[in-house]
Amino acid sequence: MNTTTATPTPEALAIAVIFKDFEIDHTPDGWPAVKQMHLSAAAAELERQHAEIERLTAELEKERTARQGAQLRIEELQAHLVRADAERCKAVAAERERLCALIKAADDKASEGDYMLDSDDCISVIKGTWNHEHN
Repeated sequence: MNTTTATPTPEALAIAVIFKDFEIDHTPDGWPAVKQMHLSAAAAELERQHAEIERLTAELEKERTARQGAQLRIEELQAHLVRADAERCKAVAAERERLCALIKAADDKASEGDYMLDSDDCISVIKGTWNHEHN
């Protein structure tokens, strides 16, 4: 058996065919000294194992393909999350700048009357309820 691929060699399969051919002119307990039923059983087992290896190889390839597809999907989702996070950070920064600009504009207007905004005023500016005329 070839140990690198775990499949029977062509020679081993040829031996199985030879064993099977003995069935043509040998009875189960007949000549040669080797009982034909043992040769036939060995050949059948070798063929069964070969079929099992082929089935498992196909199953493994199917699983490998599925895992590759899943890995690609994971990578796509990770890239999407990175982009979404970058967009969220950009939006947060833009909103922070907008709010700071609102507060600065309100403070600049209030300072014309020698008034400095306190924290409550800043919250009112952000909520859109600040009125310079009442302060």
